Amino acid sequence: MMRTLRSRLVLFFVGLLVLAEATVLVLVDGAASRIATQEVDSGLRAGVAVFQRLLQQDRQQIERAGELLSADFAFREAVGTRDIPTAHSVLVNHGRRIGAGAMMIVGLDGQVIVDTLHPHSPPKPFPFADLLAAAGDSNSRGASGIVLLPEAWLYQIVVMPVLAPDLIGYVVIGFPVDDGFVQKLKTMTALEVSFAVRRADGAWTVLASTLPATSASRLATALAGVGHGADTMDFDVAGQPYLGRLAPLETKSNVPVVAALHRSVAEAAEPFDRLRLALLIVAAVTLLASVGGSIVLARRVAVPLQTLTSLARRIRDGDYATAARIDGPEEIEALADSLDHMREGIARREDEIGRLAYQDSLTGLPNRVRFQQRVDQVLRHASDTHTTAAVLLMDLDRFKNVNDALGHDVGDQVLQVVGKRLRGSLRDCDTVSRLGGDEFAVLLPGVDAEGARDIGERIAVALEEPIRLHGHTIDVGASIGATLYPVHGTDLAGLLRHADVAMYAAKRGRIQYALYDPAVEDTRAVHLSLLSELRRAVEQDELELRFQPKVDLAACRFASAEVLLRWTHPVRGVLPPSEFIPFAEHTGYIRELTRWLIEAAARQSGLWRAQGHTIRLALNVSARDLLNPDLPAIMAESLSRHGVPPDSISMEVTETALMEDPAGAHATVRRLRELGVKLSIDDYGTGFSSLAYIKRLAVDELKIDRAFIKELVHDADDQAIVRSTIELGHNLGLQVVAEGIEDAHTADKLREMGCDLGQGYHFARPLPADELMQWIDTCARLCVSAGKGVGEDTRQTVLLA
Repeated sequence: MMRTLRSRLVLFFVGLLVLAEATVLVLVDGAASRIATQEVDSGLRAGVAVFQRLLQQDRQQIERAGELLSADFAFREAVGTRDIPTAHSVLVNHGRRIGAGAMMIVGLDGQVIVDTLHPHSPPKPFPFADLLAAAGDSNSRGASGIVLLPEAWLYQIVVMPVLAPDLIGYVVIGFPVDDGFVQKLKTMTALEVSFAVRRADGAWTVLASTLPATSASRLATALAGVGHGADTMDFDVAGQPYLGRLAPLETKSNVPVVAALHRSVAEAAEPFDRLRLALLIVAAVTLLASVGGSIVLARRVAVPLQTLTSLARRIRDGDYATAARIDGPEEIEALADSLDHMREGIARREDEIGRLAYQDSLTGLPNRVRFQQRVDQVLRHASDTHTTAAVLLMDLDRFKNVNDALGHDVGDQVLQVVGKRLRGSLRDCDTVSRLGGDEFAVLLPGVDAEGARDIGERIAVALEEPIRLHGHTIDVGASIGATLYPVHGTDLAGLLRHADVAMYAAKRGRIQYALYDPAVEDTRAVHLSLLSELRRAVEQDELELRFQPKVDLAACRFASAEVLLRWTHPVRGVLPPSEFIPFAEHTGYIRELTRWLIEAAARQSGLWRAQGHTIRLALNVSARDLLNPDLPAIMAESLSRHGVPPDSISMEVTETALMEDPAGAHATVRRLRELGVKLSIDDYGTGFSSLAYIKRLAVDELKIDRAFIKELVHDADDQAIVRSTIELGHNLGLQVVAEGIEDAHTADKLREMGCDLGQGYHFARPLPADELMQWIDTCARLCVSAGKGVGEDTRQTVLLA
């Protein structure tokens, strides 16, 4: 209990009060003892003086009584005539009247004639001759003194001369100093009075005392211990302390006699005892009040502190909801306010830490850590209830262009808008998280493949709406990959990995949504091994060039050839570009492939030039190639090494590649143009570039995408698009190429529209270098008949100039 603050406070205040009261009581008790002792001593001093006066008054009364007796005629006559009986009778009567204890008549010879104490004893000498001598002096009215008779009786006597008129004798009147005498003295002095005599052996005998007999014997013992000449003494009577003063008496005996006046110290201290009792009662009441007050005060202090301690424990355990509301002393309330401010500050910091730990600071969405926790909860519930769940993974298309063109501030605002749209497209039970960059993940509890598709398409629709910021209209789409629990994975890592596979499948297929397909994963596994194999293929020249002719539609003659890559894999056989080019672009190895392509094409062109053939070649480059600042230097070095003029080479780039980084692409294109290399836009019509922008890049050629050529003969819309594109291209001074021509009717239609060049299987498939030369030689004057392609058995030859 002493460990609690309340107990300590009570103990402290009660102990302090007890100490103070004990000190007061000790001081009062000491002062009372001193005052009582001083009062007794003062009373004794006054009592001694009163005692002396009383003895003097008694002596004077006895002397007057003796004078009256000695003046009595009959008494003088009896003394003169020695009428003993008459004298004895007079003494007895007179002694009875005045209360004398002893009456004597002493003759002039000093013999006791009459003695009321010993009426029948023969005459004997009076033992106090000096008193007789003093009384017989002519000038004396008598003599008095205290004497100790042989019977150890103490008397106060007066010796008066009897004159008739001459001295005829002496009358002796004695008053006993007995208990009655000392009681009278006690009444007069308010003191205990005792008379004692010291015997020859030094012991004291108490002759008369107001004390009980047992107490008188103790007084005698105490007198024996008093030093010679001392006038004070103290002794105990029945355990009570007494203080006394000694008054030596002048006696006519040879033994010392003293009168001891004494008083009980306890009796003198009785008023102080009452005061002490009152103080003890007050102290007890005060102590009880102090205990009660201390308990109340300690409770008033300790209970709020206990409340604050409990609150501090809750804060320690992470509970910041309870406010500190304490009614108590001002200091405790101030402490409670401080603790409450601390609680609020810690709660705010905890919230901020939690927000930073589990929330994306830009969009306010849950971050990867929080998403992981939420997925774990949902998957546990799904496992317990045998239900399904889905995870969607998406990233934004063309988001890099937004950052590069408009800045990262605008890009951040785009991410915030996307986050709001995603939240608005989901159910309350769904969770959307920003994993990083422009990558988002969505958790869909309780949905199957169909539900995941519905929500994925809803998200895609929500993101299709353009975002308007700072006067800019920004189009951002998303590629979404979906995976299902437990079909495609049982934890977040597996689900996200499979969702990532599905997302990239959507990107490659240029669709908005794709569900994970294990077959795609198998293809990716194959692709993982392709990188090392592709490196080996480049190093060991396993790659081959193929050349697809471009025909001048108006003149019906060979114009140039597009260079295409083929890979003859030692195990998989011939691999088309679609099998390894996207993989090379994704891994960044496309630059090495482009370097190899440029070198191989320049080498082949150099060989042809050495044989006397001048053939213009078109090389395909990717978006990553246009962002490679070393591309113009690589091109210049290869062309110079093989003696090929730059104007015999053109670079074919897709619209999408140009628009991904317009600034970087423009710089590379400008340097290629300065070198003398031509530029052709491949797959025109599928992107978002304008002819004005293409013209600003100093483009030489447009290739209309095969999507507009395939149904050209039968589709009026395709015809209108192709015709307007050809006209706009010609107006800008550009050469127009149509790719994907599969039949003569399409070729005729394009010739009719004024298209410059044509390319497709109708003319020739991609050919090795030697077969291209054979195709050019054998078909120098070949023209394709309607509905027949080059190389078929039924064909009509015409002059190709």
